[in-house]
Amino acid sequence: PVGAEVELPIVVSDGRVIAALANRALVVLDLPTGAVRKRMLLPAKPGELAGSEDRVYFGADDGELYAYRAGSEDPLWVFPLKVNIVGAPVADDRCVYAAFMDNSVRAFRRGSGTSCWSARALTGRPASGPMLTGGQLVIPLTTSDLVVIEARDGKPVRRPTVAAQPSAATLQAISASPDGTSIYIVSVGGDQRRVRGHRAGHGGADAGARHRDRRRRVAAPPRAQPRGQRPAP
Repeated sequence: PVGAEVELPIVVSDGRVIAALANRALVVLDLPTGAVRKRMLLPAKPGELAGSEDRVYFGADDGELYAYRAGSEDPLWVFPLKVNIVGAPVADDRCVYAAFMDNSVRAFRRGSGTSCWSARALTGRPASGPMLTGGQLVIPLTTSDLVVIEARDGKPVRRPTVAAQPSAATLQAISASPDGTSIYIVSVGGDQRRVRGHRAGHGGADAGARHRDRRRRVAAPPRAQPRGQRPAP
């Protein structure tokens, strides 16, 4: 037992399990035995975690983005955005990427927390954190559309095509293929359920047309809203 409710998702890396707790603590467990290696009280309640090697990243309810080294009680860096994050960040070998409630996506250097590129405005509210596939970031919107940008420089690959969506479409589910090369979303609008996909490296306005839409008449379910450096001294 860790003494409080565990907030999902957890991070498993390098023989450790890292979990955020409902009491604003971050706990590091030994993977083989489950023994507690470290317990840290955080300055704010964390959101969903993302891990990369020996580091963990998360946005908190104080509107700041945090980076911690596993087992360290002091943050590696903190970026004071003052806007809440949506979902979990995602990291590659260079940057950490996150979507925010001000309808933006931003990138931060893993080691220092400085910007990899300037904030990119989205045309709608992100429904979850960005997903990384084939060097591209895919950000699902609550309208059930996808925004695709290049991870290396933040330049858009594909802009939303809201007109192509059913009236009042809402995102119902999102999933990635096991190899991370394709992302699929299920949306509901009117009496239609629609499955759409994005394959890494397929940019342009017609990228979605490369995947066949599967439609079938269904009774629309009740609408549910998708869940929503400073340099180190």
